[in-house]
Amino acid sequence: MKSLTLSVFLSIWILTASAQQANIVPSKRNPAAVKLEKDDAKLLALKSMAQAQLGEFVDSLTKYKNDDNYRFIIKSDFHDGVNHEHMWTAIFKYTHGVFGGLLLDSAFVLKNIRKGDKVFIKKEDVEDWVIYDSIHKTQIGYFSEKYLHSKM
Repeated sequence: MKSLTLSVFLSIWILTASAQQANIVPSKRNPAAVKLEKDDAKLLALKSMAQAQLGEFVDSLTKYKNDDNYRFIIKSDFHDGVNHEHMWTAIFKYTHGVFGGLLLDSAFVLKNIRKGDKVFIKKEDVEDWVIYDSIHKTQIGYFSEKYLHSKM
């Protein structure tokens, strides 16, 4: 049991470190929260693009989910009553239209969810996605990157 706990801890640490290296997750020293209008047209268009190409993410996850050189990360909206935040999750599985993973971000507003929590995200709730390849130092996806950075 200790080795399983250590293995899970190391996996979370590696995923978080890789995501930060790929500029996917804000660092603790420089937390970034971007405030946008609820119906921001540009962000909604980027979400549509991510949804349209989500098959590529699912296919790669299926093919490389056991390969430690790849990181699969999804952004989605989490709710707590009227409050909500858009956060990143490291994805480990996909079954019947639902992704399973561990939350990578720390919530600024939400109190019902914490970094490292096990979460499930419906396919239709995916707002953005990234596949990070640590061998080639490349990323695929991250449709909202330039736009969000321009709003910081």
